[in-house]
Amino acid sequence: MTAAAISSGAAISPTISSGEYERPAVDGAALAGPVPAGAALGLASVDRGAGLAALMPWFLLYGVGGGLLVPLTATILGQLPADREGVASGVLNVSREVFGLFGVTVLGAILSTRRSGELRAGADQLSAFLSAYQFTLVVVAAIVAVGVPVSLFALRTRRATRPAATDRTANTDAVPEPVG
Repeated sequence: MTAAAISSGAAISPTISSGEYERPAVDGAALAGPVPAGAALGLASVDRGAGLAALMPWFLLYGVGGGLLVPLTATILGQLPADREGVASGVLNVSREVFGLFGVTVLGAILSTRRSGELRAGADQLSAFLSAYQFTLVVVAAIVAVGVPVSLFALRTRRATRPAATDRTANTDAVPEPVG
């Protein structure tokens, strides 16, 4: 049921995101980060005794946020010449895998450390795990809250600068390079 909620959210979101994968899609994808972060905060707020119905809206929201990131891949690949798309796709997938592994490792260490601290403080196993898990979800949301403005800054469009005036007397024998 959990997989169905996340999958349906991921299936729905590309239909509501931009059909044209150009610059607005990049900005939309960068802004899609708060959606899964909001889902993480929502999951962190679910209490120990809550049922499946309390979790499903957050899983659906998480799936929608993940699906909104799909246009980013198409945008990245669409910016390159056709003969470079294979390399770009490989680099993009490897970076996702490496940083995904890095994120799981760091967040796993945070969760484990927090859980150990809770157990030392006298909490039972389940309460210690849930407390550590909720804390880790808040850390994830904080990382996304920092990452979104950084992404928007890094993805901003740059205005073309005027080329500097050239000295026409220097090197008049040079052959100009073809454009295009």
